Amino acid sequence: MAPATGPVTLVTDLNVTPLARQLSLSDQFTRMGGSVYFSATGTGVGQELWRTDGTPQGTTLVRDIIPGPWGTDPSQLTVWKERLYFVVSLPWGGITLYVSDGTAAGTLPHAVIAPEGQGGAKYVDSAFPTRNGLCLSLVSGGFGAADELLCAKETPQELVRIPGPWEQTTGSSGLGYHFSVVDGVAYFDAGANGAREGWRTDGTPEGTSRFFVELLPGLSSGARSLASFQGTQYFRGGDAAEDRASLWRTDGTPGGTVRVKQLAGQANCACGLFPVGDTLWLPHYTPETGVELWKSDGTAEGTVFVKDLVPGPTNSSPFGFVRLGATTLFWAGSPEGFGVWRTDGTAAGTVFVKATPTPRGGQVVGGAYYFQHLTPGLEQELWRTDGTAEGTRVVKRLGLGANVEAGVSLANAAEVNGTLVFRGRDVEDRFGPWRSDGTEAGTLPLVDAQGTNSTTPRNLAVIGSRLYFLGRAPGAQYGVWTTDGTAAGTVALHPTVSPFVPLPVFGGAEGRVFFRPLSTEVGQELWVSDGTAGGTRLVKDIVPGAGSSWPEPLIFTGGALYFRATEKGANAGELWRTDGTPENTWPVRTLLPGGVSAAWPPALAVGNTVYFLATTADAGQEPWLTDGTPEGTRMLGDLAPGTASSGAWPLAAVGDTLYLFDGSRLWKSDGTAEGTRLVKDVGRGTAMKPVVVGSTLYFLLGGSVTYGVPPTGYLWKTDGTPEGTLQVRTTRRVEQPTAMGGVLYFFEEEPLDTHVLWRTDGTEAGTWRVKELPRIWWLEGSSLSEMLAVEPEGRLIFAAADASGVEPWVSDGTPEGTRPLQDLYPGTPGSSPHGFSRLGGYVYFGATDGTLGLELWKVPVSALVAPGPDGTEADAGTAVDAGTPDDAGTTDDAGTMADAGATDAGTPTPAPDASEGGCGCGATSVGAPWLMLVFSAWMGRRRRDV
Repeated sequence: MAPATGPVTLVTDLNVTPLARQLSLSDQFTRMGGSVYFSATGTGVGQELWRTDGTPQGTTLVRDIIPGPWGTDPSQLTVWKERLYFVVSLPWGGITLYVSDGTAAGTLPHAVIAPEGQGGAKYVDSAFPTRNGLCLSLVSGGFGAADELLCAKETPQELVRIPGPWEQTTGSSGLGYHFSVVDGVAYFDAGANGAREGWRTDGTPEGTSRFFVELLPGLSSGARSLASFQGTQYFRGGDAAEDRASLWRTDGTPGGTVRVKQLAGQANCACGLFPVGDTLWLPHYTPETGVELWKSDGTAEGTVFVKDLVPGPTNSSPFGFVRLGATTLFWAGSPEGFGVWRTDGTAAGTVFVKATPTPRGGQVVGGAYYFQHLTPGLEQELWRTDGTAEGTRVVKRLGLGANVEAGVSLANAAEVNGTLVFRGRDVEDRFGPWRSDGTEAGTLPLVDAQGTNSTTPRNLAVIGSRLYFLGRAPGAQYGVWTTDGTAAGTVALHPTVSPFVPLPVFGGAEGRVFFRPLSTEVGQELWVSDGTAGGTRLVKDIVPGAGSSWPEPLIFTGGALYFRATEKGANAGELWRTDGTPENTWPVRTLLPGGVSAAWPPALAVGNTVYFLATTADAGQEPWLTDGTPEGTRMLGDLAPGTASSGAWPLAAVGDTLYLFDGSRLWKSDGTAEGTRLVKDVGRGTAMKPVVVGSTLYFLLGGSVTYGVPPTGYLWKTDGTPEGTLQVRTTRRVEQPTAMGGVLYFFEEEPLDTHVLWRTDGTEAGTWRVKELPRIWWLEGSSLSEMLAVEPEGRLIFAAADASGVEPWVSDGTPEGTRPLQDLYPGTPGSSPHGFSRLGGYVYFGATDGTLGLELWKVPVSALVAPGPDGTEADAGTAVDAGTPDDAGTTDDAGTMADAGATDAGTPTPAPDASEGGCGCGATSVGAPWLMLVFSAWMGRRRRDV
């Protein structure tokens, strides 16, 4: 990987501990051609499709389908007609079948299994190839047996439903877990009306039929232990209680389904069928021998007992048959204990090799068979055997610990170029794809670790002349850090912050910051810092000792921080005030004595007055205000009279006017009860991400965010009047609204996984597309995803994706001026930039260059305003044809403005200049990014508490 060149530079590598792994969470190793394909996560990449030839240099990412660290979790990797098919899961519940020829360009969506937002708890349970399609069994309810069978054709988007009794929702209906394919026809076990039946399919509804009917309902005597042997399908079943373990074969028709040999005895021994070369091995139970070794050549006379491995009625329970050269290996008990056997099919030629642990999964590589073992002490071991005592040994001892079981697996191992590829994990926590050449020294991670671990800077905030952030120091300990933009000026203020606790940092002109770390000595309490380690101290231990007051900073104004805290045993969640000293830290007023959660975020300051949401016994949950004194703390208005709650929270302030939202109605207030009045009922939803542009308030109105359902965000604006409160965009989702130069910019989702950067001045004619970019799932709905407006230079900086992956981009609001800033992490993964914040002449953000982990980087503002790589100056963008809107073009009775979307009708008209009102460059943008962050965190908590 070539080093990145450009204006972006590293501030400092705080977490210099060596990287333990570069790829992790690997699974689904599948051979196609000369490569093995698997799913794994990598630096800056979520769970995606990779390929390897068994060497580190030959291990590459196939395609980053969802750019950045989210990932698609590829599963059910299956080769059909010389191409690899796999299932991907989309973040908002969609399921799509992809196909790949092993290249990024040749890795494409093939068929939509469940549209986005409709996947829910549905998942694909198995995939298998047939003559006429790649078939998928699905579980629709999140658990239980598969109840849906779909088959995809070679033609994209052609998906055929295969009906059958497995679609029933009662009794023991459902598809089995094993599909055995013979000559393009899949055989499987299915339930219907409380009975099990044998079925077959060639991938078409007309080629799907029942070939075996259970004659003993309720006794689990359907077509069990399906196995393909010498081009014919065999299974075990029966039509009488005494012969339910008989051997059968079928050509897929009822008439062609015949018993090979009646075998009396125990039916439920789970003995299975094991085809190896020219022999079908079938362990079988008799009262005289227990479960012992049998074999068949597919005829009655050739189905015979081989040997009683443990003489007498004691079971040896043979299993795990595998061909190795001219001999067959298997595992079973013996008088010497459990271990590996070899056999040539005769009693004399069946001999015990060596005592070994119980194998778990395995793979033949060269002249040896590799298998995994989990010791009673939870130590993972990789073993190999060549069928001799001296060649049966431990290759390498791997991880130790309770979590290792989920880490090491040979269940889906594969061989490529004489190398074993499997999922491994060792005591150093190197977890991911491993390789082995059969020696201890040659058993190691597939991709060697490079670089250092991540600091993962989060919650960047500028206070005074310094930047503050939450980061992970060496030893995986999160802490509060500050920097002046130099390595020497980057210091830790507090080392013990939980990574699961947001870092609200607030301060005044004097540069003080407040935060809430988690300490073993004082629990979670409020701390203050002047930006130096020596000036960082506890404000007040509200709940003395290791207990916590769980302070929740609301807002800093007038030289004081207002926060929500809980005293021990009473007055939970009341409003407090502090100037950073213990003596001036006190509760402002107790609103709900002995109650729970009186004061709620978010809070908003208009001048030195703080507005917040509070609960009282008499008025329920209503908006309140305070000047920091008990007598100056009062209810703004009882918007839902009596003990009912309006729940109206402060949304934004435009000048001296406060806007509130109660779940369906927009209100405004001048700070008095009589001056608080309804603006408009805009419909049910959650008002979020308010942005002020001049005298206009923009906000998104959306539903609650639920897993499996795409969140919606409709763009609205208001000037404080009913007729001036209008819906600007009627699309499904708007993201990252940001004000710059008197214009609002935002991203809007469009079909085919694209995001479009738009700009609007609030009018239909002034709303137009800037640039279309690939969709970045992992940023959506995240506080890390906000664009940063760099003013007065007139530039936006944000994360976007192209062929180079997710990288920092810059825009001046025109198509030509919207471009990648730098390919910081060369190649497809991308640098995953996030948390853009300006301090002086630099913009800071977290990112990785592929060698270092996620660290703090900076770019000079001058580089944002420089011409693009082609040296051209940006010109005006392309406006939407206002006469042909792409969405609803009428104004409804709720005041909805016609959507001015993109069209394909004729030549686009040029963008209006400032004199025509299209730019509005003379306006001043005002934003409240901290409010967006606190509000999003509060909404999730409020739903849990109310």
